[in-house]
Amino acid sequence: MRAVEIPALRRDGSEVHVELTLAVHREGDAVTVVSILRDATVRRALQAEREASRALTDAIVDNMPAAIYAKNSASDRYVFVNRAFEQLSGRTKAEIVGKTWGEIFPLDDLAEYRNYTDRAMAAVGPIMLDRTITRPDGMVRQIEATKIKSVGPDGQTILLGFAQDVTEEREANERLAYLAHHDPLTGLLNRTRFGEIVDDCIASGGTPAVICLDLDRFKIVNDLYGHAAGDEFLVEAAQRIVTTARCPVARLGGDEFAILVADSETAGRIARRTIDTLARPFGIRDRGVGIGASAGVAIHQAGDADDGDLVLRNADLALYRAKNDGRNQWCFFEPAMDDAARERRQVEADLRSALERGEIHVEYQPLADAQTGRIISFEALARWDHPRLGRIAPAMFIPIAEESGIMPDLGRLVLEIAANEAVTWSPELKVAVNLSPAQMDDDGIVAEIGAILKQSGLSPTRLEVEVTEGMLIKDTARGIRLLTELRQLGVSVAMDDFGTGYSSLNYFRTFPFDKVKIDQSFIRDMDENPQSLAIVQAVIGLGRGLGMPVVAEGVETSEQLDRLRAEGCDVVQGYHIGRPAVIDSFKNGAVLDHPKMAATG
Repeated sequence: MRAVEIPALRRDGSEVHVELTLAVHREGDAVTVVSILRDATVRRALQAEREASRALTDAIVDNMPAAIYAKNSASDRYVFVNRAFEQLSGRTKAEIVGKTWGEIFPLDDLAEYRNYTDRAMAAVGPIMLDRTITRPDGMVRQIEATKIKSVGPDGQTILLGFAQDVTEEREANERLAYLAHHDPLTGLLNRTRFGEIVDDCIASGGTPAVICLDLDRFKIVNDLYGHAAGDEFLVEAAQRIVTTARCPVARLGGDEFAILVADSETAGRIARRTIDTLARPFGIRDRGVGIGASAGVAIHQAGDADDGDLVLRNADLALYRAKNDGRNQWCFFEPAMDDAARERRQVEADLRSALERGEIHVEYQPLADAQTGRIISFEALARWDHPRLGRIAPAMFIPIAEESGIMPDLGRLVLEIAANEAVTWSPELKVAVNLSPAQMDDDGIVAEIGAILKQSGLSPTRLEVEVTEGMLIKDTARGIRLLTELRQLGVSVAMDDFGTGYSSLNYFRTFPFDKVKIDQSFIRDMDENPQSLAIVQAVIGLGRGLGMPVVAEGVETSEQLDRLRAEGCDVVQGYHIGRPAVIDSFKNGAVLDHPKMAATG
């Protein structure tokens, strides 16, 4: 019997498929052919449907994003892989199907492969595992795989595998974990991780020391050379600290670093060596720039809190003391520093309300003609009489005002008092006020000064503002604009503390100054230090050449005054000329006549 499928036409002309079976029967010489016809249309449609379904399934599996493969467990050979597996492995189907794992991948991983294959074959259900796969170019990919034992269409046992490439995800997670504990710029530990390490050291019974370091003049680097150069500077500083300390090092933020010293007895030596290495010049833009550093050291004491916050805070207090004592040095924490810190916080809190309570007043220090001794102007200086602590030195409350954001209000108050007082003077001498960095950062400062002058009635030509180089280098163009606007208002401008910056001479070319004040440190040392005397002589000569009056600050002896007169200095200021005092102290000495005070006093 033989069956064939042939097309046929119905009476209505539609096409059908019939299965024709022929049977031959012999009886003697007689041959009988029997034909059997069956309608195959339905069977053929079912077969076509099955084939279409299989093709769809194959297409779905082949295009799934997960890598899928099947292996004959008896022969250990691949019988199927999809397109994602080709991409993951870096090999084509022709290079994989029909081969064993060991014929495709490096034999170094064979033992691990056999281990997880045996586990999958022994398991009742699926197993999940993390593994690697090596591509032909040597690239190793991290994958998450699921394996399960199954039965194929022919009844043989097969091992199905599903894999997903998680390399980028793992690398991203590792990067996030790294950033959670490290400073992204320097690679050092961050504050959070450093605190955890300190806590762990204390919890294990240790008495570690913490060194807090701060670069002394780092802001100058950013202002002069830009933040990119500042970042390079911080990276090199971090490398120097790590090399010198050989202990865990963290960047706490900005230009502040911390070192954990497990052996507290060596903390002082490490602090000194680290400061010495940071004192060496840094190479920036082909220039050697030196800024120095200060450090504070604190040792965890038995009985203190079992966390690192206290020792870190104490080290920071010691750092603050080191910076106040002259910078480029270090000191150990002492309990008195904590008392001083509490007092400082109290002073800050009191300063906020001192302006409203009228505790801030202004004293005036005279400036005299160096040759005649005649008083020609006054500098207005803020003074604070605290109701409980008495007079608080400006060296204490001025930095607090700057750090706490109070300085703009304090500067405005001094300017208002000075303007309202100076308008009553006779003769009509000038009054000078200092502008703080915070005031210079305010785009409305020129308008504010103009409004105060208008309200008080003081002529702008009688007001002089003093600024320092540090206020100008952050934004040169903006600084030029503000000073130009002040001069257009009629106010004169003086550069204060000349000689303490990086490029003071350049500013005479750039900014419209009316006067320059030599920093008192050069005046104090000029009799013993030839370099200081040379600087004083050079500045006086420069002022003479530019037609710009030169003021010598900090004149405290008659010998200093005589020297400055001999050098041709224009104006002098200092305790030898007159100490700061209320303006009433000067009105009866043929210096000032103060009608309002005279009328009421």
